[in-house]
Amino acid sequence: MIYNIYYAGKINQIELSDKKIIPIIYPDKKITDDENSIISNSISNPLNSKSLKDFIRDENKLLIIINDGARPTPTAKILKHLNLHIKSKEVKFIIATGVHRNPSEEELKKIFGEFYFEYKSNIVFHNAKDKSENVYLGKTSRGTEVYLNKIISDYKKKIAISSVEPHYFAGYTGGRKSFVPGIASFETIEHNHKFALYENSKGLILKGNPVSEDMDEAISFLKDKEIFSIQAVLDIDRKIYSVSSGNIFDSFAKAVSNAEDVFCARAKEKADIVIAVASPPTDSDLCQAHKAIEHSKLILKDEGILILIAQCKEGLGPQGYYDLLSSCNTPEEVFEKISKGYKLGYHKAAKLAEIMMKSEIWAVTDLTKETMDKIFIKKYSEVETAIYDAIKRKGSDAKLAILNDAGNIVPIIE
Repeated sequence: MIYNIYYAGKINQIELSDKKIIPIIYPDKKITDDENSIISNSISNPLNSKSLKDFIRDENKLLIIINDGARPTPTAKILKHLNLHIKSKEVKFIIATGVHRNPSEEELKKIFGEFYFEYKSNIVFHNAKDKSENVYLGKTSRGTEVYLNKIISDYKKKIAISSVEPHYFAGYTGGRKSFVPGIASFETIEHNHKFALYENSKGLILKGNPVSEDMDEAISFLKDKEIFSIQAVLDIDRKIYSVSSGNIFDSFAKAVSNAEDVFCARAKEKADIVIAVASPPTDSDLCQAHKAIEHSKLILKDEGILILIAQCKEGLGPQGYYDLLSSCNTPEEVFEKISKGYKLGYHKAAKLAEIMMKSEIWAVTDLTKETMDKIFIKKYSEVETAIYDAIKRKGSDAKLAILNDAGNIVPIIE
């Protein structure tokens, strides 16, 4: 049978035996209701909480925590519904940047939409590195000292707006991530993210995931603060598929269930060879294409071959992870070096090294052979050659899985 694989703006037609291919059932979830109705129904009928109207009725001061431009959260659409309730209140917005840069004015206009100029003077940015701006709340059982932006002490009631989708080491974005890493100190974020080195810190996993569980414990220190959580799930076309509101833990759990419907493809077994196709824009650079690798590893057998299909016409992207990988002679050395002296940002290199200690990563890419050799990835220029070479390596009985849009779709074994 002929299989179509997208690379560098064209379709590559590859002939493969159906007996070699593990079927993958892709999600086909689209919005079934008007976006405005989805938002309105959610904030009026929240989970384990008063409605938004009742939540803010007796409070004049509100803090609203929103994502920066790194997430596709439909903040402006949600603000259309909040504005009716909050416009008579004393409102402060804090951008949960974590360790990201502050959004530009153009990005803020996109985040706030038509409400940007109305609330421009009410916007503050979190600064994770300014210790004077953070307050100590306690230490988690895993030893994370939790410092959050001290602005939370000035507001009894807070509204957290976020979006939920799979995350390669926290399990899922959203929910607790508005606080850690969103408005946490650099030291808190660094200590929490060090748990990304653990094997169970991976996409779709929450129970037993030390990164996620540490975040949950961190926000439990806010038990005397009332939080109204609004968690959106977008479909593949970036339309609102669902919104769950109310209690931060319950709304997040509901959003995770909805996100699984949207983002998770089903396979019945793991493959010897996984072809991970990074669709635009996740194929723009190697840093972005890393998402496709992390998702695809979930259905790759140990000692298998993962073939990344990513043009990377913009190069490596932020290359701190590349410099770390290329400074070592083996993946084992990379992991050992990171374990001895973890610094924030090392987790990307660590997760790549973790895969390479069990399996091989090949890549069909525009990046040079010299560039890829330095980080233990075998470079190919043609899709067909890479696939046929992998079959030769793994043998005629090898099973293949083709994961299209691997940067956005996450496979699970049924």
